[in-house]
Amino acid sequence: MMYTVVPSHLLEQQPSLPPRRLQPIRGGYAELWQDGSVCRLISTDPTLYLDPHFAPGANWQSYSNRSGGM
Repeated sequence: MMYTVVPSHLLEQQPSLPPRRLQPIRGGYAELWQDGSVCRLISTDPTLYLDPHFAPGANWQSYSNRSGGM
């Protein structure tokens, strides 16, 4: 049982997200959208979260070209 102010039909909807892929990086994974932008970072290294190259929406191609990829 759920107690909420949100109508039940909105809770049952599951929006479809565009396909994503995981790109291995040193210390974890970058999850990328189809257009090559960063969706999220999966890592246990806290310093990677401070790197602007892994910020949501960052262009992955420019990072991989600069660093030589992985």
